[in-house]
Amino acid sequence: MLKGKRQMSESEFTFLNGNKMVEFHMLKLYPASALNRDDAYEQKTAYYNGTLRNRISSQCLKRAYRRSDSFTEAFRKIGVRTKRMPEIVGERLVKAGIPQKEADMIKLIMAGVDLTQKYEKESSKPKALQDYEKGDPVQSKAIAFYTPEELDIITEICKKLYDEIEEPKEKNLKTKTVKQNFENGFTTLTKDIRPLTLDVAAFGRMVTDNMLRPVEGAMQVAHALSTNSAIKESDYFIACDDLLNGEDDSEEKNNKGSAMMGDIDYDSACYYVHAVADLEQFTENLSGNEDKESLVKALPAGFADVMAYTDPSARQNSFEAHVLPEVLYVELKDKKRPLNRMKAFAKPCDHNVLEASVKALAANIETVSQKADLGVTHSVWYCEDESFGAPSGVTIAHSIPELEKILNEWMNS
Repeated sequence: MLKGKRQMSESEFTFLNGNKMVEFHMLKLYPASALNRDDAYEQKTAYYNGTLRNRISSQCLKRAYRRSDSFTEAFRKIGVRTKRMPEIVGERLVKAGIPQKEADMIKLIMAGVDLTQKYEKESSKPKALQDYEKGDPVQSKAIAFYTPEELDIITEICKKLYDEIEEPKEKNLKTKTVKQNFENGFTTLTKDIRPLTLDVAAFGRMVTDNMLRPVEGAMQVAHALSTNSAIKESDYFIACDDLLNGEDDSEEKNNKGSAMMGDIDYDSACYYVHAVADLEQFTENLSGNEDKESLVKALPAGFADVMAYTDPSARQNSFEAHVLPEVLYVELKDKKRPLNRMKAFAKPCDHNVLEASVKALAANIETVSQKADLGVTHSVWYCEDESFGAPSGVTIAHSIPELEKILNEWMNS
């Protein structure tokens, strides 16, 4: 349960018609690509069942999803994840008529700088103050999600507190009384429950100060692992200088045009992508939102669309690895019993990778349905190549739009 939130009654979930959870399973086969790299610029990997697999991190997928056009189209207004909140609010304060110098002081207060202190040594100054003196943007101590409404409220609080400061305002902004007033004003934000945007409701928010309330994310996204064994390759490349051709008598006679050389790791893999959404937690997170019910009902189809049409953006200019899913399988559940089906690929699908992966996933679905009660009330399966077959007992969609239509019908029945 979220800090500061009231306990919701069962009656407030009745519009879900018993659906408590939606689960997404997807297979995507990528050509040569470098979708997610580590600090050494190598493709991310992970061992699974003793075999090295290619990996796309959960963080990479979530960022791609929430910044995609599909996400904005499906869920309209979204928030912003940033450390530059003081800069955003500071610009608004200047537009509201506050002098730049005094708006800058408020930015520093929002970044946690104690203006009542005198810092004798450069090393003792808070980072935000050092950045400001260097002309760099003022940043808060930690990155956080902000909804548009929260940024509006923070701006209103700062403007109201500024207007209450006695003249000379620039001098009095450095007093302990004003410092305490701002701290008290920001603390009210954690107690004031206002609507969240769907991306904050989905992925949650961890906070390190008293300005925002923490949010328990309603969505979990797994690290995507390859169904096949990882094979990393390296692409050697050169950049040619068009004006060097080695045809003149200069000292560059033997230079045929290579101005630089380099290499980059890449791979090609079939990834199993898994995500699960707690519909009741979504409902709680969206409390106060007048569109709460319609947003929650739209989630299964909307997020299926996001997953189907979104790929990580890394190195796409070099590799152009945008693909559609081979399989998209979605389950609605009346029990909160999620299941990551990576076990279907415990034995790597290293031959005829795509067909083997589809059949392995279908077999896992059938086996688990016979051996465990996961609370699945509805399930829909889409496969681009229908000759690969499908698990028994599921609804078949012949296209991605048809799958989304089926999910919308179930959520609104």
